[in-house]
Amino acid sequence: MDCPYKQAQKEETVVKGFTTPYIDEVKTDGAQPPIVAPVLPTFPAARKALPVFSGVLDYFPNAIAAVAGLSKVGNDQHNPGEPLHWAREKSTDHADTIVRHLMERGTVDIDGVRHSTKAAWRALALLQEELERVEGAPVSRGSRVPI
Repeated sequence: MDCPYKQAQKEETVVKGFTTPYIDEVKTDGAQPPIVAPVLPTFPAARKALPVFSGVLDYFPNAIAAVAGLSKVGNDQHNPGEPLHWAREKSTDHADTIVRHLMERGTVDIDGVRHSTKAAWRALALLQEELERVEGAPVSRGSRVPI
């Protein structure tokens, strides 16, 4: 199965305007949220084929909540006093870090967060960056990428 943005690119001849580039640094007026490319396909049938709620949130609600909590803990540690965001330049060794946390799975780290939660966050980070790099996915809205 193609990734949703790949499917959308194929559909661009049907639905124009989907492949808007990520233009956070180019076009923000400070008051508006950054303008980003859509993540989901714009074609209704393709969009409905991606069960984000029933196929992810309904499957893993507690795990998603734990990962969200870790995002806050990590932001407070790495970006104190700043709004919640993923400062990508601060850690890039996701694969090695995933393995280290998996080796400690079932236990809690010294900051009170489960190692399995940290492994899940890193796995999502690794996949997001891979999809952006290899598949052409838009940069995530919550990311801050150095220019």
